[in-house]
Formats: sequence, structure tokens, C-alpha cells
Amino acid sequence: VQILATYAGKRQPLGVGSGGMALLAALPDDIARGIVERNSGRLDEYGGMTPQEMFRLIENTRARGYSVVGNHAVRGALGVGCALLDAQGAPLLAVSVTAIIDRMPAQRQREIAGWIKTELARLAMPA
Repeated sequence: VQILATYAGKRQPLGVGSGGMALLAALPDDIARGIVERNSGRLDEYGGMTPQEMFRLIENTRARGYSVVGNHAVRGALGVGCALLDAQGAPLLAVSVTAIIDRMPAQRQREIAGWIKTELARLAMPA
């Protein structure tokens, strides 16, 4: 089963998808909060997302070490995302994997996050 969750050039508020959430959660709290507040008027367009839900997802992402976002960017889909940080801890990029919700139980989410983190660690290592 393949989900075309996004396409090149698609614009959406940071944090609505799992890659964006990984980036948003890696930002300092005041910056992340400001971004959510500036985007608050558009969030409802994405599966009923609210600023409160976004803040909850940020906290969960920080606690877990990877993002899990479902039914917001794409209805019926759930994504797992991880951010690559620079030497100062600022997010550089994110990698995410999305599938239909039924194929993403918690164990699978953890497994995918582990794979993403392994590959991001390779990128972070000097050649």
C-alpha cells in the first residue's frame, strides 16, 4: 500500500506533518510557540488540529525523541519523523515515514524511528 502523503512544493504549517513536527519540537520553546501561534488560524484545515494539540504533540515528540502525527496532514495516515540537529542543537532537516494508520502500531513506530535515527546519525558523522 502506498500513500502519496505530500508532493514537491506543498505548503502547510510547520508541525502538521511528522517531519515538520520533528523540526518544530527541536526548536527552542519560545520559537516553537511563536510559530504555532502565528499558524493558529490555519491549523483547523488539517484534520481539526488546534494550537493545544500542536503543543501536546511538541511535548510528546520531545519526550519520545521522535514525532508521531496522524490524521492531520493526510486523513487516514500516520507519520513518524526525526530531526537531524547541527552541532549547536538547531534542526537542519527531518526525515519521516508515513503509512496508513492500521500499518503503524506503536511497535512499528518505534522500529521506524530507530531506523531513521540510525541513518541520521550516519549523516551527522564526519567523513
